[in-house]
Amino acid sequence: MRRVGHKRDFCVVEDFAETPAYRHFPLSPDESSMYFAGREALYALNAHSGEQIWRKSYVDHQMYSSTPAILLSSDGKRVYSSTSTNELNAIIEAHDSEDGALLWKATLDAKVMCFLPMLDKAGDNMYVSASGLEGGMLKFDTKEGDLLWNSTIPFPGRYWGIPALSKDERAIFVRVQYRRKNSKIKIGREEIHALDTKTGELLWVYSDLDSVLTPSYVPVVHPDGKELLAWTQGEILYGIDTETGKKLWEYTPGYRIHAVGFSLDGETIYFGDSNGGILHAMNYRTHKEKWSFRTTMNAWSWLMSLSGHSDAGALAVSSDGKTIFVGNSRGNQFAVDAETGQSIWEKDLEGAVKGLLPAHSGKDGLLYVYHQNTITAVTEEQTFLAEHVEL
Repeated sequence: MRRVGHKRDFCVVEDFAETPAYRHFPLSPDESSMYFAGREALYALNAHSGEQIWRKSYVDHQMYSSTPAILLSSDGKRVYSSTSTNELNAIIEAHDSEDGALLWKATLDAKVMCFLPMLDKAGDNMYVSASGLEGGMLKFDTKEGDLLWNSTIPFPGRYWGIPALSKDERAIFVRVQYRRKNSKIKIGREEIHALDTKTGELLWVYSDLDSVLTPSYVPVVHPDGKELLAWTQGEILYGIDTETGKKLWEYTPGYRIHAVGFSLDGETIYFGDSNGGILHAMNYRTHKEKWSFRTTMNAWSWLMSLSGHSDAGALAVSSDGKTIFVGNSRGNQFAVDAETGQSIWEKDLEGAVKGLLPAHSGKDGLLYVYHQNTITAVTEEQTFLAEHVEL
């Protein structure tokens, strides 16, 4: 029997004309506030009602395309944003989460675009990929905004996308693209680099890929910290040693993998089949499939929030690891039993489901869905609480 959710409208904010970048909406530790970066300003919302708490316009610049990205410190006291101007100058800002006051600002005068930053566990250091004709992988001190190091790579290479820290935080992993000869856009080959977090020096390079990585690839580290995953457009999944950069194994499922993440115990690996819109669960050690769930539509833009990233798409796991939430490009939102792959409930939303909050499940059991420039708040069960914030 199909179980569906009920919904009701709550707060419509008419002046939100911007589209949040990377579909990333961090919640405060007490889950009372939500933050996101638009093209013209940073916002704080009441996470229960959708009411605006504060709005801070970018000081002296307007964003380029959909590049704004936002990050919240672990204690919830600071909001960090990485943005690029229309002139493609990268800007990093720190704001007070309570009132949005600007604490510090760092400007990189280079033709770059910034991606979602990464904080260490203590929150003292920030890592961000600034990609373009210039720029590199950067480390900032979060207290004052001082640049600690900038690891660059010569043209035609460039760092690209969201980085990932090793479990011991001694290394940071980042995707590297090499453009084709006489081209500033077309990608010829790709690698994964590991950099020393203290110095920015190169530790190792993994280049033994059968083809380029999938467009939304971000490095994913196994919960035990020993393996890094990579997946390519050639339909191959790789396991790489995080210490040495050596290939440990490879697996060919027979379809293109779009996004990958782990169960909370690391024993099950989840990935989306971008060709058929199917969610797969596989035993990580034996590579035997446990179950599959068809979403009825191509899910090319799935997001593995369980990996700790928010790029583009919609897939996340509940805080207890028992439920997986997945949305597709047709606007269907599903809750799936993580053990059996059976549907718990489903809901039809307007427009493609493009993102879920990484902190989608907490004290109040809320799941926030981004679709068609709307944020919808739902419960982990089948009852939908609220809809919608227009952006």
